[in-house]
Amino acid sequence: ITDTVSLTITPDDEIGLDTSNSLQTLCEGDALDDIVYTLSGGATDATVTGLPNGVSYVVSGDKLTIEGTPTDDIDSSQDYTYTVTTVGGCASTTATGTLTINPDHSLSLTSGNSTQTFCEGDSIAPITYAVDGGATGASVAGLPSGLTASFDAVTSVLTIQGTLASDVTSATTYSFDVTTTGNSCGSVTDTVSLTITPNDEIALDTSNALQTLCEGEAIDDIVYTLSGGATDATVT
Repeated sequence: ITDTVSLTITPDDEIGLDTSNSLQTLCEGDALDDIVYTLSGGATDATVTGLPNGVSYVVSGDKLTIEGTPTDDIDSSQDYTYTVTTVGGCASTTATGTLTINPDHSLSLTSGNSTQTFCEGDSIAPITYAVDGGATGASVAGLPSGLTASFDAVTSVLTIQGTLASDVTSATTYSFDVTTTGNSCGSVTDTVSLTITPNDEIALDTSNALQTLCEGEAIDDIVYTLSGGATDATVT
């Protein structure tokens, strides 16, 4: 007597990474490079958990693709570790990856005014900027003589102050840039514009401001030149 025994072996799930980019570091607002896995063995589907907002996955045939642009508003570096879990076979299997999102730079004017007009010899109203996000410092390019810029690493505040060392004869504008420094996710720049208005100046042209004359005689003309910020004059 013969009897036939039939044994069916269902394969365990298998998953393989096609794209070698399961570990990615990107800047806030940047799209990630698509991450592609191949499902094999008994795996017919898969799920993914731990993805940031804005990133999703799709299974098509034996391919699982993770794609998208993270949309979380962050002010410090964030790690998102995701897990791919297969479905279908006798035993599921998993694969993991990590997306590191670095924040963009932030630069905010917190006191003073980035556009100022003042008189020659006067100090500027101190200007302060706060940095945040991926910015850890700030630099100033083209700072005019007489002004100083200092960054406090504890408060993350840049302070610009001082008195422009300029002798001007007409309204003169000095512009310079404040730029964030820090991670590689793009710096932010703001331009400061300072206009110096010259002080009034007057000079005697004729060297005869002191005259002695007889009753009834005409004076010699006395001539002054107005300069600097002076546009008119009165005599009392």
